[in-house]
Amino acid sequence: MKKVEIFYAYSINKFKKGKIFDVGCGLGYFLIYFKSKGLDCSGIDFFPEAVKCCKDEMDLNVKCWDFMAEPIAGPFGCVSAQHVLEHSNNPVEFFKKIRSILVPDGIPFFAVPNYDSLLRILSGSNWLCLSEKTHLFHFTSESLNL
Repeated sequence: MKKVEIFYAYSINKFKKGKIFDVGCGLGYFLIYFKSKGLDCSGIDFFPEAVKCCKDEMDLNVKCWDFMAEPIAGPFGCVSAQHVLEHSNNPVEFFKKIRSILVPDGIPFFAVPNYDSLLRILSGSNWLCLSEKTHLFHFTSESLNL
């Protein structure tokens, strides 16, 4: 089992059936994993090149959409947004939209760079995520209320 598969299996191991939606799906690794488990998967990405790759090479149900600007037809049992939230100009509205397309006991699955990480502390002002101009917000476990 590849590292990415172990991460997904561990992170959402209770999700066994239903629809999965991936915001900012990139090259589709998350969707590929769950599609291989027989789940109904779809996603969106902002970059046309990534969407083309997902469709043409992986046969994934992916569209080129802006999550906050376009209506999304839910509901979904799991909504994933990995390394997307830090790019949102309004994280609160982003969370509200995620909630609006989840089933009542659905699973929101997020990954963001951790501002309190040892790597950030050791790197100081040289931390790669600080130099990324599209990172509008930085999060910690506390700021996400985890």
